[in-house]
Amino acid sequence: MRGPKEKQALWDEATFLAEVIDGQIPLDGPKIEEGVDGVLQILGGVSSDELERFVQLLYSLELVNPRVYFGDVNPDEAERRMADDPQAAVELITYIVRAERFNEGLLQLYVNQGTLTRAFRSALDWRTRSTK
Repeated sequence: MRGPKEKQALWDEATFLAEVIDGQIPLDGPKIEEGVDGVLQILGGVSSDELERFVQLLYSLELVNPRVYFGDVNPDEAERRMADDPQAAVELITYIVRAERFNEGLLQLYVNQGTLTRAFRSALDWRTRSTK
């Protein structure tokens, strides 16, 4: 279990990385290309060390909820609710991070749209309000 100082350090690192990731946009997403043998291939999307660390931090900060099935989340509706409902940001982050396993390129899409870092900042804002 992490103490308050260790937990705050994780939030601080994630906040810094969110800024870095926003500066890396656009990330190149998956593509379909014809291979040398004429067979179509799906090439994976581009990531970055910062994005990979950011996703790890989302898990460490418990912003990816293992009890939320990503298929039950409507991402558009969760994004609309973020200002009024602290759980909506967690639902949206969970959807983006966990659905990427089944839909390659989804993470890049939501990073390029700024949605992932907006959801993180919403969770950060709710955390800040609750600790005052």
